[in-house]
Amino acid sequence: MNFSKKRQTNLVSKIRNLHI
Repeated sequence: MNFSKKRQTNLVSKIRNLHI
């Protein structure tokens, strides 16, 4: 469960970085 949350955050961070 924790891994899933961490993975999702990483994905969002990557997408956000690409958006910027």
